[in-house]
Amino acid sequence: MLFSKLPQTGEFETAALPHLRDLYRTAARLLGDNAKAEDVVQETYLQAWKSFARFDPGTNCRAWLFKILVNTIHHHRRNWFNLRRVRESEEILEQTPVCAAPVPERLAQQEILRALDRLPADYRAAVLLADVEEFSYKEIAAMLDVPIGTVMSRLSRGRKLLREQLSELARRPMNTGAVCENLRGHLDAYLSRELSQETSREVERHLEICPQCAAEFETRARIRAQLQAAVRSTPVPPNLEAKVRRVLNAKVSRPRTGLWAVAAAAAVIVCVTLVGLLRERANPEQAILRKTSGRLAAVLNVGLRDHLHCAVFRKYSKQPVAARQMDADLGPEFAALVPLVQAKLPRDFRVIQGHRCIAGGRQYTHLIISGGAGGGKLVSLVLTRKLPSESLSGGIYQAGVDRFQVVGFQSHDYLAYVISDLDASQNLQLEAALAPVVREYLAAHATG
Repeated sequence: MLFSKLPQTGEFETAALPHLRDLYRTAARLLGDNAKAEDVVQETYLQAWKSFARFDPGTNCRAWLFKILVNTIHHHRRNWFNLRRVRESEEILEQTPVCAAPVPERLAQQEILRALDRLPADYRAAVLLADVEEFSYKEIAAMLDVPIGTVMSRLSRGRKLLREQLSELARRPMNTGAVCENLRGHLDAYLSRELSQETSREVERHLEICPQCAAEFETRARIRAQLQAAVRSTPVPPNLEAKVRRVLNAKVSRPRTGLWAVAAAAAVIVCVTLVGLLRERANPEQAILRKTSGRLAAVLNVGLRDHLHCAVFRKYSKQPVAARQMDADLGPEFAALVPLVQAKLPRDFRVIQGHRCIAGGRQYTHLIISGGAGGGKLVSLVLTRKLPSESLSGGIYQAGVDRFQVVGFQSHDYLAYVISDLDASQNLQLEAALAPVVREYLAAHATG
């Protein structure tokens, strides 16, 4: 072929580098070696850059990168994984308790990580991708190149082994009836939102009437929240991003000279223009974010990005979630915020979703609110930890972007946003009602 599409390093870095920290932490836990994890992450980015021309715009860049990471690990560490898998499986079979024991309310992060590291490699990978990185079963199956049934089996066994690793010798009586046994087989899938609506309702009805199954559900939700916090606390080498950039820049071809270079440049310009138009149509989220500019707009975009990702264009439906599910999705740090926010909303608005999520490589706490005339208005309350270079101190800040109104303010170590398709004055009124509650809650509950 006369002309080939050259990878655009700047465009690639914008799309891919926000996920570097999650990739490194997953690699470190899978490999058990920080130096090897750095090498694998650098090679992952190099392989991704080489194939970026084949990346489908509008699809999940994060899932695409994780698939490359998993393939890179398997390619270079196959012998290591096979040896570890056999030895770990034998050790865990010997150590597995005869019956389940209660898991302590609070666990040190190092205890959780040690328990995770003792899982067989296949189980550990599935648990990390599902319970920490929050990929769907379908996405994990594509990453690991196995059937969805295999993913579900590895998750079930891995989660069970993890709970047993974290248990003490104390016993508690358990209801072993057929209904409860069947229900407990669904609890993890319920937490991951992988059940049908009908089965989810059956789970919710049973949890309302069975204290023992409700306690088991709370234990599993707590383990998942503490596991996420422990893995995400893994320090990332401060110079890793610079190393990745150097690897990428070293591979960029030198510019050509002469008539062929002019012709090639012209062809690339045409291709880039066409690709840009296609990407804008395929990825309306990025198209909206590109309509803003300036330093203040960049900080307000932090909240708008998550609103677009979760509430407008992505996986969270407009159907209300059960309170128990919402509490599990938010975790103990933010579950109590929901009733406080609901009490400040107009009568025709309701919190329908609450969860922790990741958008653009950044972690958020997100409440989705629906209501208004005909129930068609959508509002997000978005919280995320402030980075050193970001600031919304000194008041509130407002901007209109496309059909959305964004109001942002700073509280404690967090940036907080109210984003909606209301008009500007209504959105400001809603922010004025919610801001005092959010500030007070963050001051009292947010952990460092």
